[in-house]
Amino acid sequence: MPENTSEIPLTPTDRIMRDLRAAQPNRKPCIEDLDPEMVKVLRAKTPAERLAIAWGLWEFARATLRRSVAAQHPDWSEYEVHCEAARRLINDY
Repeated sequence: MPENTSEIPLTPTDRIMRDLRAAQPNRKPCIEDLDPEMVKVLRAKTPAERLAIAWGLWEFARATLRRSVAAQHPDWSEYEVHCEAARRLINDY
């Protein structure tokens, strides 16, 4: 696995985010408002159901990231892919 993060190719999403940050350097990240109907649906759920939804989203994101890393580095072992995905998830750039 590369020691220097500059050797790791950027994903299309990473390139888009980099370009957006460069184009709007003073823009702060924001959380968008939820649709009122979605708010009603989520409020009707139990805490356990909301946690299950969040966990499912987390698992989906993690699996998608691992597939992306594996596709970018087909020569890497499963362990190297796992480590790189974990590094990206904790935002260790």
